[in-house]
Amino acid sequence: MANPRTVKRALRRLALGAEPPTPADHRRTIRAGADALASVEDAAAFFERSGESDLRAAVATAERRADDDAARAGRRVLARVERYRRAAADAVLNPPADADDHFRPGRTTPLPSGCQGGSR
Repeated sequence: MANPRTVKRALRRLALGAEPPTPADHRRTIRAGADALASVEDAAAFFERSGESDLRAAVATAERRADDDAARAGRRVLARVERYRRAAADAVLNPPADADDHFRPGRTTPLPSGCQGGSR
């Protein structure tokens, strides 16, 4: 009779269509998440392709394996993404009162006209 644990692993690999994760995979995923925050485009691409669920799973793996540094780094990335989401939601829900007015000159800023010198 086959070992139940071996059978479970084999079924899982078959279902996921992937090799079992190596011990360093959770660190690689957390590092990729942190690196993705370097630019908005990279972050959007990373998190659009299931990066958040992968990152949460990597943090859970790091915690299970007592890899405190990796778990802490992953939690920092997730917290930063959550702060970005809150800020973006706030900007959409509560736009500044003068949002439509931001391209006009200030009301008290004297701007030189074509016939005036630039010394004003």
